[in-house]
Amino acid sequence: MSLERGALDLVDSIYHAALEPWRWPAFLTRLGEAIGADAACIFLRYPEADDPGQVFAVGLEPELQLVYTHYYFANAPWGSQPRRGAEGTVVVGDDIVPFKQMERTELYNEWMRPNGYRHMMGANIRDRGSANLGALRRSDAVPFGPVQARLCRLLVPHLQRALDIHERAHLLETERGGVRLALDHLPIGFIVTDASARVVRANPAAEAIVGQEDGMRIERRRLCGEHPLENDLLQRLIADAAGEGSGGSLSLTRPSARPALDVLVSPLPPGMAETGGARARAAIFVSETDSVRSDARLAPARRLPGEKSRLGSAASGLVRLPQLG
Repeated sequence: MSLERGALDLVDSIYHAALEPWRWPAFLTRLGEAIGADAACIFLRYPEADDPGQVFAVGLEPELQLVYTHYYFANAPWGSQPRRGAEGTVVVGDDIVPFKQMERTELYNEWMRPNGYRHMMGANIRDRGSANLGALRRSDAVPFGPVQARLCRLLVPHLQRALDIHERAHLLETERGGVRLALDHLPIGFIVTDASARVVRANPAAEAIVGQEDGMRIERRRLCGEHPLENDLLQRLIADAAGEGSGGSLSLTRPSARPALDVLVSPLPPGMAETGGARARAAIFVSETDSVRSDARLAPARRLPGEKSRLGSAASGLVRLPQLG
């Protein structure tokens, strides 16, 4: 098999791992087989100063991996070496650190030699945030050579692109986590449903309101109003918001005779859609009238086109949809 063909076989694994980080070990296993490495690892650190980074490795015992990540990575002897090379450079053996210098280091004497490792090859994938690829061979093996280095050089551009994708996915997940946290702390109920009103997600405030089964309940996983006419309008607003409409508002009468529940049904903004998954289509905000602050801004009720007013003045007094950045 040609070197180029071998690289192409590995590229597919790289891009799979970009979006599903748990696949990095599978790529490293295939790479290790291709270059004859006893151990291989990839270390990722995001640009944020407080990010501890991630390390994925094969051929290393978990404790060795942990020690390297939390101590030796920051104290590696090649960190200050000009030979380490610019971004995208692949270096082998003495081009990383001359062995006479290496054998006097703590990394070699306390980490590599006791575990039988001697020969190294590394790639500086990216300077920004830092990302490195490393491979090790044991003391009784021959050193890495130009063939293995060339294969890694062919892979570096793909690793750089994949890490950009990986970083963007990481940042998006961080943002989604922030959105979920904010929604969970809303003082009003927030429910995400699909187009058929099946509940995908609900924050604690919504769970507390629905759990009372007083004006709103969940039946066969679908969000429902207590009274048939009100429930019919609720289902129509959800379907409207989940399609190309703008949803609307209504009030749900409570059998307990407590003040009605104010409900706003809205299309799910793209940023919020990530909090519920592929089925998430509509956002429902629910507030209890008797708990709304007196200075809250109110929005008028809305009826679907052609909808006759069957709820009268009950469909008013809804808290305005919060503006989420």
